[in-house]
Amino acid sequence: MIYLPEILSSIEDPTGFLLESIKSALLIDDVSGLVSLLDGMDDTSSTSLAEKLESDPGFRDKVFAGIKTVTFNEAAVELFEADSIEELSRRAAEIAPPESLSSLAAYLQAIAGRDPRFSDDVAFVTLKGKRIYVRANVNIFENGDKTFAVNSFTNITDWYNDQNALAAVRTRYALALKGSQFGVWDFDILNQQVIRDAEYHRILGYGEGELDSSVMGVRALMHPEDLSDLGTMEEFPDSFDYEFRVRRKSGEYRWVRLEGSVCEWNAAGEKIRAVGTVRDTTVERQQLELMNLEKEIFKNASDGTSIESLISLVASKIDVAFPALRCLVLMLDDSRRSIRYAAAPSLPEDIRKSLLGFPIMSEPTTCRAAMQSGSFQFMHDAWSSREFSSTAAFCTPVGIKTIGSMPITDSTNTTLGTICLASNDSNCGPPEDLVSLERVARSLALVIERDKQRDRARKRELQIQNQQKFESLGKLASGIAHDFNNLLTVITTNAELCSFNVPADNRVANDNLNQVVYAAEMASSLCKQMLTFAGQSKSQTQHVDLAQAATKVASLVGSATKKGIHIDLHIAPGTPNVWGDVTALSQVLLNLLTNAVEAIGESGEVQIDVATKQVDQAEIDGFVFGGKIQPGEHVYVTVKDNGAGISPETLRYVFDPFFTTKSTGQGVGLATVLGIVEQHGGAIDLQSSVGSGTEFTILFPALAELQPAAEKSVSN
Repeated sequence: MIYLPEILSSIEDPTGFLLESIKSALLIDDVSGLVSLLDGMDDTSSTSLAEKLESDPGFRDKVFAGIKTVTFNEAAVELFEADSIEELSRRAAEIAPPESLSSLAAYLQAIAGRDPRFSDDVAFVTLKGKRIYVRANVNIFENGDKTFAVNSFTNITDWYNDQNALAAVRTRYALALKGSQFGVWDFDILNQQVIRDAEYHRILGYGEGELDSSVMGVRALMHPEDLSDLGTMEEFPDSFDYEFRVRRKSGEYRWVRLEGSVCEWNAAGEKIRAVGTVRDTTVERQQLELMNLEKEIFKNASDGTSIESLISLVASKIDVAFPALRCLVLMLDDSRRSIRYAAAPSLPEDIRKSLLGFPIMSEPTTCRAAMQSGSFQFMHDAWSSREFSSTAAFCTPVGIKTIGSMPITDSTNTTLGTICLASNDSNCGPPEDLVSLERVARSLALVIERDKQRDRARKRELQIQNQQKFESLGKLASGIAHDFNNLLTVITTNAELCSFNVPADNRVANDNLNQVVYAAEMASSLCKQMLTFAGQSKSQTQHVDLAQAATKVASLVGSATKKGIHIDLHIAPGTPNVWGDVTALSQVLLNLLTNAVEAIGESGEVQIDVATKQVDQAEIDGFVFGGKIQPGEHVYVTVKDNGAGISPETLRYVFDPFFTTKSTGQGVGLATVLGIVEQHGGAIDLQSSVGSGTEFTILFPALAELQPAAEKSVSN
């Protein structure tokens, strides 16, 4: 057996032979002086040494002076781009740039602690100024009173640059994913395990490590209705694109879209790995649902769908678009004070019905705040708010904790209603896509506005037709009344003349003549009513206090009505006078109130309101008979009953003279009312439906001066 020492002894320079046999750059340093320097220091921690190297140039010079290069190989000369061994030995201190000081501090600490080995990746600068990265492996040993360091350097510059480039790519990739809000998943198909990145966890509202990585954990978070479409994860397709609902940690469901493909197979051709992305598509789904809803609104409106059915459709579709919220659509009545329609698919029916007629614009509610401001309003503490006490009173019984309100406003910025979104989760915030919700509100307002315009146009056309019809009937009635009155005068005169020639004891003849005179007088009274309808009755005009007239008529009729019928009179303070004939205007009130009482039957309620209001042209156009009345301040009288109501067929003829549905009626009562209203420059409207009662509204121009009047309430 040949021993290594025997071989080395036959070589002229055995140390040089070994150095050159090693392909890595190799330097052997005598660091005895460095050991002495470090032993004289109090603190040789890595942090302290790094600070001293950076702040004390003199200390750095002592460190490099304490390192004496004994020898090195040609690989070291090439690595540091020296022209010769002598040059590298002379300029060895130049190869350590400032950023390598932290590695130098760790090297010094290893020497101070007599650690036999030290390893680190270090940045150097060659003698020609080229930056390189090396992996330094240092072995420290003592020989007598000397300490040596054998330094082996492997050039890792290419690997280091590749790693930096890869890290930069990964950073850009991570930033791109974060910016696009894509999460990444990696699925082990054979073991049925899923690895998710931080963004995936964020989408679901979980911290890293909180999610079950098994397939069962994935399925547990899915909406039950979406599980059947997923199939089995064991039969994973080559490519994957699926949208479904997933439950977040907070309990709410969000729409997500998973995309990916198989990326790895085993030797048997089995799929073993798939990767892909996940993205929250809830807002996109909401936008799509609401965009489709806009189309449905216009389509249903063109098909003639009623407003009540339309708002029910809107509420149902918004419920689908916002699964974590409950939708409530409220529409105001024509006075824009109370709720006329309410649609709430996800709320109990009795709650919805309780909202009808609610004076929402006079109560402290979030909805009122939204409608008054014309912008979306949101409230977190809906169940305990003191500012919006009526909202709290409504929300508490149904468990609503947060509520938002989007106003429904037409092109003239007139508020028509509101779309409310409520949640039982106190942490639930406002919808993310308010723009699409506002577009839906605008679309609904536009349809309602168009419907009202068409309705006003129809009413205006009907109003013109009625006016023309009443003018024609008035001329006919006037002519007949005048001619008939002349005939009645002849009959009455001759009957009275005959009575003078009949003996007083002839009772039969006298009775017959008296009946002729009475009948003629009754016929004459009927002629006067016909003339009133035609607007040709004689009247004595003056300032008339309608409030006082209504009080007298209500007392008169109330004293003669059945006990089960209540007449409630409400007179607003400061109601001004009107100009007219007090007897004729009292006749109008008497006819309307008598009709209301007769329509009720045995028991019910009649409500009379006298007040003032500002009336615009659109409202006047909606009246059955608008006459020549102009927009402005008017005194209005409403007589409303809860009787049987009037059918649409009958409504067309109620103001026609001699039309009646009563067996004992003459059919001139409402015709007389219309004639008097027209003669006084007023307007009249009628709203009625079978089973809902009837409401008459009369407008008269208000006089400029106000007459003091206390609020009155009269009941029989």
